[in-house]
Amino acid sequence: MSRWIFALAALVACGGRTDLGAPLAPIESDEAGTTPSGGGGSSGGGYAGTARVLLFGGAQHRIPDFGFLGDTWTWNDSSWSQVTSEPSPRVGTAMARLGDRVVLFGGLDSHGAYLGDTWEWDGAWHARDASGPSARGKHAMVSFGDVVLLQGGRDAHGNLADTWEWNGSVWTQIGKYGPDVSEGGMAAIGGAVVALTGAALADLDHTGTWLFDGSQWSYVSSAGPPPRTELAIATLGDAAIVFGGLATSYSGNSLLGDTWRFDGHAWTELDVAGPSARAASVMVSEGDAILLYGGLVGDDGVADSWRFDGTAWTSLGASSPGPRYDAAMAPLP
Repeated sequence: MSRWIFALAALVACGGRTDLGAPLAPIESDEAGTTPSGGGGSSGGGYAGTARVLLFGGAQHRIPDFGFLGDTWTWNDSSWSQVTSEPSPRVGTAMARLGDRVVLFGGLDSHGAYLGDTWEWDGAWHARDASGPSARGKHAMVSFGDVVLLQGGRDAHGNLADTWEWNGSVWTQIGKYGPDVSEGGMAAIGGAVVALTGAALADLDHTGTWLFDGSQWSYVSSAGPPPRTELAIATLGDAAIVFGGLATSYSGNSLLGDTWRFDGHAWTELDVAGPSARAASVMVSEGDAILLYGGLVGDDGVADSWRFDGTAWTSLGASSPGPRYDAAMAPLP
């Protein structure tokens, strides 16, 4: 199975790098509410009625038209509900919580154009008029203290390694030479952020673990999960959990369904059964557990939800929001 970048190569070639010509409208209100419009799922716990996770976008399949999505959903620990559909459809975007809001930046649209827009969710989406990182996709974002940290990604010219922070008003660049997370991901653990870089076939020797202390990145180790791309990563307690992805080796690629834990010092593979092997699923902290949704198997997205409590994976069933991969998800306040 080819990687995400190969699947979207034609789109990128025809779209190129895009700079948004018109400024985005400022945020309008903090009082807009959600508008449930269906959704449903298997019973999953005791927080029904309180939205806990926000899910946006992604794609339905790889061929023939990818089926780009621009819908927004909330998860209340029991079921999914669809809310207002904004921003525009895209894949490779990223979101993170900041205070009482969720921040979204960039991605790749259905015309192959990289995006550089900033949005915030407070019960409804609001476009922010904010200059900052260049247009990109496949970047990573994570809540870190009183800012959102954005790292790297990819644009029409190649992979990016710059580091930015969003404080709710402005973007500030705080570094130029961090890890390449375009095939990997990152999560906050304690007072640091851990990044696991993915491995492309042309660069198998440079996969590894990095830590950010609030001012700079440091390379930690090449030991850890075997080389892979399109992995899912999220924080659970004081550790980072990685699930699945696409194994990368000189002998070929294969889907993975393994679970790994990083405690700030070393990686440990966990002997647990869980979701089927897949790539490009999305995973996020949900209280004292992790919620995983979707992913790509073969040419099609999948539509199941799973919870991991640090000991075991539990299936929450397959339902709305429907099959998708390479979406974005973040915890709600």
